[in-house]
Parts: sequence; structure tokens; C-alpha cells
Amino acid sequence: SSGINAEWPLRPGIDFKLYDHFYKKMKKIISEQDEDFHKEVAKLKQLNVDFSKECYEKVFPVYNGNKIGHSLRESHKDNMTCKTLTTDDVTQTHVIGLKQFKDKLPPSDILMVRNHMQNLKKHNPAMLDWSDVYKVLHPDESPNKSEL
Repeated sequence: SSGINAEWPLRPGIDFKLYDHFYKKMKKIISEQDEDFHKEVAKLKQLNVDFSKECYEKVFPVYNGNKIGHSLRESHKDNMTCKTLTTDDVTQTHVIGLKQFKDKLPPSDILMVRNHMQNLKKHNPAMLDWSDVYKVLHPDESPNKSEL
């Protein structure tokens, strides 16, 4: 509401206070969980390590605050699960939006997502390709070079 928006600048550091509040709340909830919960979390962390070893050959340093980049093992270069899991959250959100609203988006929005993906791909070669997204958006077509 307009009242909240007007008051927001008058509360410096509120974002940090909110983060701190919910971080402490999350830590408290986690600390109250039983041993099964902690075993399951440890198992999921190990699965993540195992999965990374299976999919990725190299790990690259963080680029511009984004997720760490990877290069896929040759045997997994077409594995959509490996590609999706290394694709950053912003790109995944854009791809979901494209899938949901593909008939309503102006071409400029689609080009923006394509350009975003192509720029990030330079730093994270294992992430989804635009051609992967194109196949989902247009399953009955094969893309022209100019569309990729």
C-alpha cells in the first residue's frame, strides 16, 4: 500500500533486520529437529556432491556474483538434468516465464532472455543452451541458425 511505501525509506536497514529475524527463526527450527532430519540433510548434501562428480568435469570461479560455472563431462553433454542444475536461478526463472507465457511475450523479451543466456554461457558452459529452451518452446520445429 502507499502507506508502507511512504514509510519504507524512513526505516533504514529494515531489509537486514528482516533477514536477520528469519535467519534466526530458521536456525531455531532446524535446531529443534530430530536426528532423522539431520541425517536426511547430510544424505542430500552427499547426493549433491556425488551428482556434481558425475556431471561436471571442471568448476570455474564465481563470475559477477553468480553461481559457480561448470563444464560438463563429455558423457553428459546432452544431459538436461545436469544442465538445469548448473543453470543460475535468474535464468531458470526466465525460462519458466517463457514456457508459461510464450504466446503473450513480445519478441524483445524473448531476445533479452536469449542474450542473457548467451552471455552467462561464456562463464558457465554447462548451463542450458538457448537451443535447449527453443526445443521446449517449439517442439515441432528445428531452429534456424539466426534464431539461436
